[in-house]
Amino acid sequence: MDEDALELVRRIEEEFSIYLPTEDLLEVYTIGNLYKLLVRLLKPTPDFLVGSAFFRLRTALAAVLEIPPRSIRPSTFLDDLIDQKRIREQWSAVASACGLVLPGLQHTTTWKLWMKWAATVPAFLPTAAFHFAVARTLHGDFIHIAGLTILWFIGLSLWLILYAQLLNITSFRCSVLPVLTVGELARAVLPLNREQFRQECDKTEEPTESQIWMRLAAVLHEAGFTPGEIVPSASILSYGVPS
Repeated sequence: MDEDALELVRRIEEEFSIYLPTEDLLEVYTIGNLYKLLVRLLKPTPDFLVGSAFFRLRTALAAVLEIPPRSIRPSTFLDDLIDQKRIREQWSAVASACGLVLPGLQHTTTWKLWMKWAATVPAFLPTAAFHFAVARTLHGDFIHIAGLTILWFIGLSLWLILYAQLLNITSFRCSVLPVLTVGELARAVLPLNREQFRQECDKTEEPTESQIWMRLAAVLHEAGFTPGEIVPSASILSYGVPS
């Protein structure tokens, strides 16, 4: 796309708060094609919610990272955008910019292994010591063996609790992205912000087809199209929307 086409796409996306996939824009040859694409994308479906979440995330990422919004696609890897040395700072800034709860950063595999060993000592050492001290005098008694089994189960439960707590109190060391791509992130934020998206859907009425056309026509007019050119059969190729 040339700069004029990118600017037009940006205006349309901002007007409708929606992402226009590049692969769909390649099939747009007329204003009527563009209008039908908007009608399809603006229907209240699960994909619409994902598109809305992606639009907000893309806007926030572009603002925080100071990169062009159209360079961010659902398939874009977050590793290619986020600076690993500033990952916690940038992740927090993106969350603030888009107003959404993001899935938390995760610990590295090495750190998780260290936390497992750290939880093992207080959880299993007393249990193991008691087990060997008592087992020497039990000689296979069934009741006592069952008691020792329960004791080991308690030790395992304590280990799980300690491990979870150690990960929680060391969350400041998290530095691994929870998902791979921006599209996966858009899907991941939906359940974390269910109430917010539900309220937005309740407040926002589905636009009618005539309202979509009028809003699209207004954007096209601002972009330089004359009223006589804004008809469904008019070619949009001269404006360069498809690449």
